[in-house]
Amino acid sequence: MTKINKDLVYDPIHDLKLDLYQNETSGKKQVSIILIHGGGWFRGSKDNETQLAAKLLEAGYNVIVPDYRLAPPSFYPAPLKDMNQVYNWIQDKFPESKIAAVGTSVGGTMAVELAIKYGIPAVSLSGIFDIEKWILKHHDVKAKLSSGKGETPEDQQKINESFYKGFIMNYLNNDEKLLEQATPYYRVKKTTGPVYLFNSLSELAPLSGVLKMEKSLIKKQVPTWVQFIPGTGHGGDYALSVVEDIANFIEKY
Repeated sequence: MTKINKDLVYDPIHDLKLDLYQNETSGKKQVSIILIHGGGWFRGSKDNETQLAAKLLEAGYNVIVPDYRLAPPSFYPAPLKDMNQVYNWIQDKFPESKIAAVGTSVGGTMAVELAIKYGIPAVSLSGIFDIEKWILKHHDVKAKLSSGKGETPEDQQKINESFYKGFIMNYLNNDEKLLEQATPYYRVKKTTGPVYLFNSLSELAPLSGVLKMEKSLIKKQVPTWVQFIPGTGHGGDYALSVVEDIANFIEKY
């Protein structure tokens, strides 16, 4: 038996809400997945993840899909603090449940942040990891908070780079002093939870971020799965096609 409860308040101070997709099937150890939407930390909502949430619910999981504060007016690290609130909410609501995190785009970044902080399994679908080094290497790129389709691969790369720089610097309120602490792979530790990194081969999220994150995880002996997908799809574009892979990973860890 399953049921869906919408707009449950998890942070009354900031009026933040989540949707709870609850699986009440007996005979299986309960697993609660925090499913985190993308949107560059400046747009998007929990409503973006209804299809993926339904698929994970169908696979036998509780799925918790939160909204979080966006920039502006709420800059780094406000969304990360919101995810801590969600984690605590689940622990109170389902104290016997195993917790995992899954996220698309910047939601994948925050899922891995939860793995670093709490040691839980995390799945990132096109997460944003190459932050400090990428930004410092691309000073000549003009930051824009808009994306689009280019006529050629070269045009698309320029559009992607402008957008990538734009949403990262917007998240940091244009403060380059925050670049280092906002880069997750610097903070990987031995207690980090197992991580599954997905990325398309020619998409918005640079492959360099996945490779740097993978290297940091391996250095700390953290179980790490990586899957590169052909094409240009970003995060939610391919999410429904990898639900079985996500489930296999979560079942293992």
